[in-house]
Amino acid sequence: MAFSIILILVVLVFLYIKKRDNGSPKKENFNKRNKIKEEPITKIKNIFEKYNPVNLGESDLEKAIKNYNHSIYYIYKGKLESSTEYALLIGTSDEWVNLITLTRAQKPTYETYGFSVIQNRWSYGSKVLGAKEFRQFIKKNISEIKMLMTELTPIRIEKEKEKRLKIAEEEKEQKTYEEERKKEEAELKKAQKYFSKKINKNFKTVYFEYNQNKTKLESAIKEANNHYYDIDIINQTCSCPEYISENYKYDMNDVRRLCTHLNRIITQHKILKKSKDKLDQFILENLKYGILGVYKRKIGNNLDFAIILYNWSKNISVVTPKTNKDGFIMVEWKIEDNNWNPNRGGKKINEQIRVFIEKQFDI
Repeated sequence: MAFSIILILVVLVFLYIKKRDNGSPKKENFNKRNKIKEEPITKIKNIFEKYNPVNLGESDLEKAIKNYNHSIYYIYKGKLESSTEYALLIGTSDEWVNLITLTRAQKPTYETYGFSVIQNRWSYGSKVLGAKEFRQFIKKNISEIKMLMTELTPIRIEKEKEKRLKIAEEEKEQKTYEEERKKEEAELKKAQKYFSKKINKNFKTVYFEYNQNKTKLESAIKEANNHYYDIDIINQTCSCPEYISENYKYDMNDVRRLCTHLNRIITQHKILKKSKDKLDQFILENLKYGILGVYKRKIGNNLDFAIILYNWSKNISVVTPKTNKDGFIMVEWKIEDNNWNPNRGGKKINEQIRVFIEKQFDI
């Protein structure tokens, strides 16, 4: 009898446990727990409205919306429980909605944050004030958000097409630019190869000194110390490729030693001492980087002139006396046109000097 009662109790307990297990929901995995559950279409509230910048006022939030630099098609403006105003924006992305809300800073300003409706997360690095409340709001209205994103698919496809066309056009322009650059470099090397024979034979340089203005020198040194390259104004050195590959071999105070960076700082801060030689002084006042050589000479009635060649130009620069008064002008011979550059004072060059230079360079 006792055994029968025990057997009945065991069966009842087994049936109870089986019924309980069958009636309880299965445990969802991590991905399912974290996935935003969409509401049925019938529950869509249509809280978003089409974006029209004309409807914006001048509040801080609305100014931030105006400054947003991406496309906006739908917008929702709301308030958190803390009364912080915010705006939720839908653009052409099929994954991201953008939120404009106040930052956590001591003096809050409006910033933009992205939220992925696919991965259910904020963009990396975002620390959004009121993040939990925003998550709940997005979850509650996810059906409408995704419906509007789907509606914008044709616009998104068209924009992607325009983007691809723009990239293709930019690549084409870059290719054309590189081809033209290679052509110019080849022409420059050809001209410099010809110049080098003349330079080695006749060309020398111009030397400079620093003036005694300590304030200007200290200002130049300060700028050099804050430069991307390691620039030493006193020793006239620079860590740039231009200096390391070529300019280092020239002596101190030789204008050929000055790379782009040394030249700019020295001339900008006006730390060059005035030369007693008027021709040298004019060259220093108009100093440019990349000098290959300077040819100075007197001709005719003691007319001083100079020819300057640069490593970045295939033209010949000439410092010549002014024809009607004291002083000098800089003129230029254009190799491509085989003529003096009219925009660089070519018509004002002294005839004796012109004949000499054309003979010197076989032009």
